[in-house]
Amino acid sequence: MSHLKRILNFYKSKGFQYALDNVGEGFSTAEVLTELEPHYKKLDRTYVLGVAEEDELKQRTAELLLEAAGCRRHLLEPSRKTAFP
Repeated sequence: MSHLKRILNFYKSKGFQYALDNVGEGFSTAEVLTELEPHYKKLDRTYVLGVAEEDELKQRTAELLLEAAGCRRHLLEPSRKTAFP
């Protein structure tokens, strides 16, 4: 993880911004997000598909949105290439 952080910090120092993909699944855990501090977080598709019908999924997606807003990060939906306002 320290090697990846050094690489990302190098690019950040040059003005680049980066996204972490598939947030909420696999290796994109809350701990990793906190440690890497990506400018953008791209939700995993499972948090978007069927969110209107499933209360548990709706709750988890809302938590991810609030967390992103709390640390002033942008959250992207999988089929979008722009941030939610």
